[in-house]
Amino acid sequence: MSAPIYHSYHHETGEYLGPVTASLDPLETKLAGQTIYMRPPAHAAADAPIGAAECEVDIYINGVWTLVPDHRGTIYWLPDGSRHKITDLGIEPPIETLTEEPVIPPTEAEIIAAMERVIESYMDAIAQGRRWDNRWTCVARSGYPNAWQSEAAAYGQWMDACWAYAFQVQTDVQASNRTVPTAEELIAELPTMVWPD
Repeated sequence: MSAPIYHSYHHETGEYLGPVTASLDPLETKLAGQTIYMRPPAHAAADAPIGAAECEVDIYINGVWTLVPDHRGTIYWLPDGSRHKITDLGIEPPIETLTEEPVIPPTEAEIIAAMERVIESYMDAIAQGRRWDNRWTCVARSGYPNAWQSEAAAYGQWMDACWAYAFQVQTDVQASNRTVPTAEELIAELPTMVWPD
């Protein structure tokens, strides 16, 4: 008589762990005069699992083997761009699941903020080219008589012209009269700063 095979399962989830060969019961074998094997150990069943397919797992619940979906480790995205990972048995990815992160177009506010950052950095670079710390230290000298007032005033007027142009670009983009310019395109379109002699 060959040793029976039992089927062990996880003590919490019931998930099938694999076959276990029954152990010989030496005392019962001696008393009976024939080979006696021990009963199934804790967390093992005598009946075999159903046989899980891909993305399934056999679990032992209330004395019965049952098939449960197993997508643990699956990473997916929803159309809103949120990332999710399945960590528990029995959870299936939603119908609207995406297997790759979706490209979410920037909002109008994000586009405008990005354009403004590009322009501000460009203005700072122009001021720094004349040895000013930034745009603000330059225009601050335009409001009172000093050796740099004319230069600062010219720079301030140029800043105003740049912002007027940028606001027009925003208006045109919002009205679908043009596409959103790249940072390089936007800078190339801005008025040229002409410093006074």
